[in-house]
Amino acid sequence: MPRSIHVEQLLGSGMRSPATPSASARFIVDRRKIIFGITLTAVIVSVIRLAAYIHYSAKLKDATPPAESLPDIPVQNPFPAYWAAIFYLSTIITAFVGFKWYTGFLQQRLEQQREQVYLRVVPYSVMDTLSYRYLETSISIPFVTTSTSLRSALVVLAIVTLNLICATCLHSPNQLEQSNRAAYLAVANFSLLIPLSIRLFPWMALDTAISWHRVFGMLTFVCAAQHGCYHFSERLESLKPIMESRKQVTGLLSVFTMATMILASHELVRTNCYALFRTIHLSAFMMLIISLTLHNRAFLLVNAFGIVWWVAGRVWRKRQSVAKLIRIQNVGKFTQVTLEYPFKNITAGQFAYLGVTGAGFSKPGWARPFSFSGLHTQNTIHSPVAQIHPPVAQEKNDVKANATTISSAHLHTETHHRPAFHQEASTTQVPDKDILNINDSQSSKDKNVRKDSLKSVDLHVHARGRFTNSLFKAASLQDPESHASSQIHLELDGPYGAPWLSLSKHYYSDFETVVFICSGAGITPWIAVMQALVASANHNRTRHIHAIWSIHDTVPNSLFTATYESFNPKLHSLLKQSLIAFHINVYITGSQTTLPTTFNESINFHAGRPNVTQLMMDLKRKYSDIDVGVGVCAYDDLTKLVDQLVHSGHFSDQQARWYIKKELFRI
Repeated sequence: MPRSIHVEQLLGSGMRSPATPSASARFIVDRRKIIFGITLTAVIVSVIRLAAYIHYSAKLKDATPPAESLPDIPVQNPFPAYWAAIFYLSTIITAFVGFKWYTGFLQQRLEQQREQVYLRVVPYSVMDTLSYRYLETSISIPFVTTSTSLRSALVVLAIVTLNLICATCLHSPNQLEQSNRAAYLAVANFSLLIPLSIRLFPWMALDTAISWHRVFGMLTFVCAAQHGCYHFSERLESLKPIMESRKQVTGLLSVFTMATMILASHELVRTNCYALFRTIHLSAFMMLIISLTLHNRAFLLVNAFGIVWWVAGRVWRKRQSVAKLIRIQNVGKFTQVTLEYPFKNITAGQFAYLGVTGAGFSKPGWARPFSFSGLHTQNTIHSPVAQIHPPVAQEKNDVKANATTISSAHLHTETHHRPAFHQEASTTQVPDKDILNINDSQSSKDKNVRKDSLKSVDLHVHARGRFTNSLFKAASLQDPESHASSQIHLELDGPYGAPWLSLSKHYYSDFETVVFICSGAGITPWIAVMQALVASANHNRTRHIHAIWSIHDTVPNSLFTATYESFNPKLHSLLKQSLIAFHINVYITGSQTTLPTTFNESINFHAGRPNVTQLMMDLKRKYSDIDVGVGVCAYDDLTKLVDQLVHSGHFSDQQARWYIKKELFRI
C-alpha cells in the first residue's frame, strides 16, 4: 500500500505553501507518482494495443484479391454482439443501483445520528480510516478529468475492464465478432452518456455527472474506433469502395465527429473558449445522432428515450430560466447581480448557470457557471430565535443604512436543522439546553414558512474574460436600482452541484469547526455558506469558522481593493452576530506593502503568502479530537496541498476526521 510522508517531516524540512516554487514537492510523493504512473501506463498500453490491432488485423487477412466494393450486407448472427452490450448495460445498472442503495444507507444513518446530542461517539474503524485516507484522495486521469478520487478512478478501471471482457473474452470471438461487439458496446456507452449530460439528472449531482459523462464519452470513442479500425484494415487499393458504401461513409463520419468533440472538450478549450466548446459540442452531437442512425438503426432504438429526455430537459430549463433583475452594479472589477429567483430547493454552496443577452452580447453566447454569493429571504428570523439572536434579526435595518451593501437575508434549509452544537467525543463541554429547547419548540408550520421564504439570490462575477467583461460594461451603463433592464436580459439555470462533504451528505452545519481556504474570488461560495450557518446558528452545531483568504495584488490598492471591497459588506454583516466565532485571515500577496485597517477584531490582514501547512497544523492542534469540515476554492496547487493534508494520517485518524469539499466547476 502506498505510504505517505509524515506531516512533521514536512514542517521540519521547511515546506511552504504551494504558492512558492517549492510547493508541496515532497508531500505524499510516492502515492501520487504511483497513481499517475499506473494511469499513464494504462493509457499507453491502450494506445499500443489499438495500433497493434490495426497492424496485425491486416497481416492476418487472407491472401485474397483486394475487394473492389463493400456492399451493405447485413451482419450475420448479430445476437452475440447484442448479448455482450446487454450484459454490459445490465452490469453497469446493477452496480449503480447497489451504489445508490449503499449511499442511501449512509445518509439514513447520518440522519439518525443528527438526532442525537453527539454526532459521533465511537472512534472510526481502522478499515474505514484507511479507506478514507487513500480512496478519497484526489488524482487526475489524463484526457478524462483533472480531479477525481482514487475510488472513482478504480471504478473507471473496472468499467474499462468490463468493456474489454465483453468485447474479447465471452465465447472467444473472432476479429469480426470482436469488431461487432465493440460497435454495440459503443452504442451502449453512448446510451449512458446522454442521461449524464442532462442537468436535471435526478440521481447524481451535475458536477459528478459531467465527470462520468466524459468517461463514457471516451469509452464510446475507443469502442467505435476499434470497430472502424477493423474495416480500415481491409486491404483495399483505394478509398473508392469505402466512399461508395453508406455504412462506411456514415461510420467514418461518426468517428471523425467523435474525435472532434473530444478535442474540443479539452480543458484548455473549455476554459479559454467556452462558447466555442459549447457550439462545437452541441453541433457535433446533432450530427452524430444523424450519422449513427443512418449507420445502424439499432442506435436510435437504444438511445431514443435518452435523446427525448435530453431535448425535453433543455426545453423545460429554458422555460424556467427567466429571472427578474433586481439590482446590478459594479464594485471594483466585480459585477454584483441580484436576481429574483422563485425556486426553493437551494442549498448554500451550489451554483447556477448565468446567461446574458442584449447590448454587448451580439455573438452567440452560452450560460456560464457562477456560485451563489448570497441567498435572500423575505423574513429571515422568526420571533423565537430573534429574541435570543437580535444581531441577526436587526441585520436588514443595518444594511439599509449602508448604500453599498446588498441585503443579506439568508436562506433557511431543513437540511441544516441540528439539535445542539457539534461536540464529538470531547467531554470538555456540554450541549446548550436552550438551543435544544428552541429547536424542539419550533412547529413544522414554522419550518415550512422559513423554507418557502427564498426571495432572491446574489452572484458576484469577476470581470476577467470576454463574457464577464461584457457583463461588466453592460452593468456600468445600467441603473443599479433598475428593476427592468433595457440593456440586457438575464437567465439563471440552476441550482446545481453537490455541496456535501461526503457520500453520507455531511454538511458544514454538522461540524463544530469549519475551515474555508480560498484565493481571490474563491471566497464567493463560502460567503453564502457562512450566511446560511449564521442564519441557522441557533439549531446547528457550528461554533467556529476559520477562513484563510489570499488575494494577489500586482499594483498597490488595485486588485486587492476591488476584491476585498466587493465582499466587505457581506463580511461586515456576518461578523455582527454572536453565536459563531469568526477567525478570518486575509493574506495580501504581490507588491502590496501597506495593510488596511481592520474594522473588526475577527479579521486580520497579513502581507505575503500564507503558510497553509503550518496554519492547518495549528488548527489541528487546537481541534484535535473533533471532526472538521473544510471548503476549498483556490488555484490547483493550493487545492492539491489541502487535499493531501486532509487525507494524511495526521489530520484524519480513528479519533477525528477532516472532511473536505473542493469547489471545482465542471463546465
